[in-house]
Amino acid sequence: MIFAKIIKDHETGDRHCYAFIELEDKESCAKAYFKMDNTQVYDRSIQVDFIQSVAKLWSQYRHRNKRSNSRFSNGSVDAIKQQKEDN
Repeated sequence: MIFAKIIKDHETGDRHCYAFIELEDKESCAKAYFKMDNTQVYDRSIQVDFIQSVAKLWSQYRHRNKRSNSRFSNGSVDAIKQQKEDN
């Protein structure tokens, strides 16, 4: 696991009963999914879903965009990765 964040209410500090977890690779994600999806933890059922964040790629794009003054034509993750590979 690279990163984990339990989401809490800003005012009360109570947990919202979900978290974001970043794993090292696709194999780790698959293991976590099959091990934890629909399991019981403290009498609560755990549901595992996948999301794809572009936050890290976006910060790299913004830094590069300030230097080159180029426009971003496609907001997909694949397009951002391709632009990164091209440069």
